[in-house]
Amino acid sequence: MGIVRHESLLVPRLIEELNRHASTFGTWLEIALVVALGTLLWWAGHKYNRKGKKLSNPSADDLVARDPGPPVIYLRSFLDDPIASKEEPQSPGFDAVL
Repeated sequence: MGIVRHESLLVPRLIEELNRHASTFGTWLEIALVVALGTLLWWAGHKYNRKGKKLSNPSADDLVARDPGPPVIYLRSFLDDPIASKEEPQSPGFDAVL
């Protein structure tokens, strides 16, 4: 493999060092594997964290059983359906990015 020189100041010094060695393919492969493994572990941790938060919340039945107040019924006109059914915009989560 030849030496690749970069004139840009934005190229990290690490890349220039790796390109000076003849066996850079192994080094690049190791870096790619570490990045892929790190990304996979981060993704799995994120998923398990969200699942744990969902499981740690009390169920609706538990909340109703602990509520000492009487049941409340909200009544509204069917003419208000278009107003009540408007969804508020939400920022895309991590799942939308993938």
